[in-house]
Amino acid sequence: MSQTEFPTVLSQYMYDLLYENRLPLVLEDVWEGDQNLIPRVPAICIVMGDYKRTLSGAPFRTDNEFTIYLMVYHGGVRDNQLNYRECNERAEAIMTLLHTDKTMGDNVIHGYVTGMEPGYQEKKTLMYVTRITWQGLTKTLT
Repeated sequence: MSQTEFPTVLSQYMYDLLYENRLPLVLEDVWEGDQNLIPRVPAICIVMGDYKRTLSGAPFRTDNEFTIYLMVYHGGVRDNQLNYRECNERAEAIMTLLHTDKTMGDNVIHGYVTGMEPGYQEKKTLMYVTRITWQGLTKTLT
């Protein structure tokens, strides 16, 4: 497989990877794009972020930088500390899974989690969310 220049290819690959591993990751739902409603938790939404393409020295050669956000949602009527901890534990398990496939099925030269940010978000109810930032790099010919 050749490296991709399209963010949708990586987003779909991540969706498939997370969907296939949803049971060991203890995820109820895996979604493409952020959702207005999160009917079951824990859940994850895969959201395409920035895509940058720059010339890379040789004619028609480009470096492609991808950012994909993975939004891990948790909530429910129970102890907030438990929701907070479980949301972050799910995010860490997802980060570990992503790092087992650093080339995302040979779609990138290298990709890795560059950050995790815990917080809150309103989705008809207040939910805990941890945003995972994944970044990858490819080199392609235009």
